[in-house]
Amino acid sequence: MIQEYIDKNRDTIAILAKRMMIAGWILLITVPVILPFSVIQLSWASNIWSSLSFVVLRIISPVFLGLLLLVLGQFLRYELGLEAGWFLRNGVIILRVYAAVIIGFLIPQLAGTIGAIPQMSKQPLSLAGPYLYWIVLGVVKVLLLWEAASMLKMMMSGTRENTRLNV
Repeated sequence: MIQEYIDKNRDTIAILAKRMMIAGWILLITVPVILPFSVIQLSWASNIWSSLSFVVLRIISPVFLGLLLLVLGQFLRYELGLEAGWFLRNGVIILRVYAAVIIGFLIPQLAGTIGAIPQMSKQPLSLAGPYLYWIVLGVVKVLLLWEAASMLKMMMSGTRENTRLNV
């Protein structure tokens, strides 16, 4: 069934794969342009932790989003019968490193939540809400990335015919 869909929509899938590859490269290329400005903003900051998370959002997230788009674009090209590119062959590593980076940034947020516990007794929802939201969102991201890496590993190991999903 999936193979029939791919055969019917080869041109659309090829265009989508190309767009994903272009968007991924744009994200990867713009990060070095943004890096000096982010470092300058970090040096001016009074609160190093909030500024560090700002830099993470400006630099690390676009890098991994760009890598993820490159992996997905190459996966679509692979499904069209083209050769698997470098990003797809190393996609498991990319996804798992991204999950590890997210875990690394969840630890300070968890520490901030634990540090705010004494103040939470006065206004529990207003103080705990943002911390808990970002922690839960981060855990969900980690689980999704780890499972996506496991699925990609399963699909890329072995031949194309026995790893294709028959839904």
